[in-house]
Amino acid sequence: MNASFMVETGFLGIGILKSVLSLILSLLGIYAMTLGIKALKLYIKNNENK
Repeated sequence: MNASFMVETGFLGIGILKSVLSLILSLLGIYAMTLGIKALKLYIKNNENK
């Protein structure tokens, strides 16, 4: 194991980690948006009934 190989593997690992994190964050964002839209629809429906 030479140093340059370890550095390259490290950068590769960081890149994979970053892409996985951004994927998780975007999924969480989509999930939050769907929840928000559902809550908004419920809120509008409740206000129409008054």
